[in-house]
Amino acid sequence: MAASPKCRSSDFACFKRKMMPQVGRRITVEGILASAKLGWLVTFEHWGVYVYNAHESDGTRMNTLDNFNGQRVKLMGTLRYAPGSPSQRTDAASIPEHFFFDMREVKVISPRAVAEIKFRELRMRKPPLVELYFDIALRNDRAEPRWFLLPSNLGPGTSALLTKGGIDGVEVFGPRGKGRVVVGHFLGTGGFYALLLPARAEVHLRMFPISYWGDVPNQLEVEVVTAKRLTIGGEPAAAWFGLNPTSSRRADIPESVLTQNRMLRSRHTPDRKEVVTLIEEESRFRIEVSLREMNKISGLIHGSRIIQETSVESRAGSIRSRPGNSSNPPTAIPEYMAVIVASSIQNDGSVISGDVRKIIVVRTNPGYGRSPGHAGTGQVVAIICATPNQSASLFYQLLNCERAIGVPPGIPMAYALLMSSRFEGNYCLLKTSVESVVPRGPSL
Repeated sequence: MAASPKCRSSDFACFKRKMMPQVGRRITVEGILASAKLGWLVTFEHWGVYVYNAHESDGTRMNTLDNFNGQRVKLMGTLRYAPGSPSQRTDAASIPEHFFFDMREVKVISPRAVAEIKFRELRMRKPPLVELYFDIALRNDRAEPRWFLLPSNLGPGTSALLTKGGIDGVEVFGPRGKGRVVVGHFLGTGGFYALLLPARAEVHLRMFPISYWGDVPNQLEVEVVTAKRLTIGGEPAAAWFGLNPTSSRRADIPESVLTQNRMLRSRHTPDRKEVVTLIEEESRFRIEVSLREMNKISGLIHGSRIIQETSVESRAGSIRSRPGNSSNPPTAIPEYMAVIVASSIQNDGSVISGDVRKIIVVRTNPGYGRSPGHAGTGQVVAIICATPNQSASLFYQLLNCERAIGVPPGIPMAYALLMSSRFEGNYCLLKTSVESVVPRGPSL
């Protein structure tokens, strides 16, 4: 819809003068979607445009907008005008003069989703546990505060949010970033995460953890529930926080939510007995999240098609290799590759040696070259395993491919040696530069 001066009052005559030239044209309007007596109403500038079935009574089409009730939306349609009609009966309401879209022609354009979830990375734990990390955006387009509830555990057999189990405690976190966010991690067989967003708020969370028990699928369904009220054990949820749980209207938190040094307080029930959670639920959304990046990682070994292997050997929890081209670096590296992380590196003549502290997965950037001094860069996307006191077992666990990433034994692997930041120099086997890799990925 072409820009035009806004009406300064709730006078319908002003709104009508603005809208009449658009009648019969296909336009886009943006506003808050609300239920009204004629159907749906997109409200803006004190008035709005109705949306209803002009020629049929089938309510199925109308129901397609249910999930956007109370949210800010953009709708496209052919604008129509109805002069209204007075009622001839005293027990029936008249139809007011109004503008409308026919539901059959309406198209929803880029609505502001209540929640957006994007997979970031995974970290393997003791099987069958896998920690998944997501970037999450939460939006409250309501005129009142709302609770946002997210799952803390997923996997086969897990129930929908707040349908089974109870709560025996809470850990309250205040991760740092732009704005204020308070996250309640409620514990128990019915555990979940809870955030209270004020009216018209938008919060972005990075590296948000959700535990997954079992084999991770290609597509993951993550449920988000919004609620007007939340009570736990007969108490308002806010009382469990022990502080004001309301987040800022605008917040962007770059660090992981459950960072231990950001825990503000905790509380548990007497004898750890679980209590019931009750909510006045408003909406329940199921968001499909692609784990394509994770699946590339799990298939990186046999999908890399690396013909050469570098000369890296493991002895009693350490690794040894030769400098320069004598380590037989490959002519090309795959999009994803396993990288050995060392905390200490020694260079003794023609031998480079070090320990094995972690094994990570790096998504490589273009520009790799096998010649000495040619740095390669990439982004850390997963930590396969990390046990500081069991480096030997970690290395052999990756070699055997039995539990770390589920690839059959004997498949050729691509390895790199990632230098410790304490090492004076910038040399790495396969030319993986620690300076460029570490800042873009998780802490090593």
